[in-house]
Amino acid sequence: MKSPVVVVALALAAAIVVAASLLILTETRKSSGHSTLNIPSVAAASG
Repeated sequence: MKSPVVVVALALAAAIVVAASLLILTETRKSSGHSTLNIPSVAAASG
């Protein structure tokens, strides 16, 4: 049996990774119609 701390830490890490990927996907879809990451265009549009 794993300790509860390890289980909670793994669950938090997985949730953070999923949330970050969803945020990146939605932001890229909003800024441009492509699903690819265009970091320079996104940075230029934001700033």
